[in-house]
Amino acid sequence: MPIRIGPKGGRYHIVNGRKVYLKSGSGNATKGWAKAAPKRGKQRQELLAKYGPKCFLQPSKLKYPVCNRKGVLDRRGVISAKIRATRFAPSLVAKANKLLSLFH
Repeated sequence: MPIRIGPKGGRYHIVNGRKVYLKSGSGNATKGWAKAAPKRGKQRQELLAKYGPKCFLQPSKLKYPVCNRKGVLDRRGVISAKIRATRFAPSLVAKANKLLSLFH
């Protein structure tokens, strides 16, 4: 079965005349990040005040956190931020890649 690319970049193949999209999630690479990540609002503001802009890819808007709630740079956070930045803020992907290289 050949794998095809859809109009929005999703990969799929045809089964019984229907498109079946392949999962493209990050899987175990970000498992548990939703629980460890600082939530919007007060938690993110406290993180910025306590640990500075190093904990965000876009600190001016408190977007794309890469540190956990204790201010420690988290690989899961960097991967999650990179995935979201790829879609919504492509200019931040290079910054995410630089942070990700610290873990290798």
